[in-house]
Amino acid sequence: MTATSAKCQGYARIFTARAAAGGPLEARYDPTGTTITFRIFSSRATRIDPYLYRTALGSQKAAVIPLAKDSATNVWSASVPVSTLQGQYGITGPVYYAYRAWGPNWPYDPAG
Repeated sequence: MTATSAKCQGYARIFTARAAAGGPLEARYDPTGTTITFRIFSSRATRIDPYLYRTALGSQKAAVIPLAKDSATNVWSASVPVSTLQGQYGITGPVYYAYRAWGPNWPYDPAG
């Protein structure tokens, strides 16, 4: 095992422990399928938003959901009811999403 692989394995254990504290880091429906929760880790971000889309390609974003940061774990998360996705944002099929993150090298600007 090289020093690099040992560092990666150590980081993976720490990362997994942090994620396990509040659940997996991903977008996931709750067991009833009525809410979707977005969770992502970042110790340096100052803001993270998932951008939601109605189709996989060629569409404008349908919604932007600001995530809240848990300062103890550095996990950002938000839960959104499926009824909100369908009624307010018109997302009725699969939920396509991409994360946008801001931090020290790219400060958040609400105008842009």
